[in-house]
Amino acid sequence: MTNVHIHRTPMRVVSYRPHGEPRWCFKCRTRRRFDYVVRDTIEPSYYDPYRCIECGTCGQVDGDLFPGRSREWE
Repeated sequence: MTNVHIHRTPMRVVSYRPHGEPRWCFKCRTRRRFDYVVRDTIEPSYYDPYRCIECGTCGQVDGDLFPGRSREWE
C-alpha cells in the first residue's frame, strides 16, 4: 500500500460580498443567501486567486447550481 500526501496551501479571503437574492441551495435543500468570495494563497503562488459563489450557511461552492454543473470565470 502506498501513502499519498496532498499539500494544501493555506488560503485567505481577499474579497467578500453578498451576491444578491436568496437562491436554492442543493445541499441545504432550502433557499439560502449566497456570497461572492475571492480567495488567494498566503504564500506566493503561480495560480490566480480562486473565485466562487458559496452558500452563506453550509459553505458549499456553486451549491446554487444543479449537481454536476460548474461556473466558468473569464
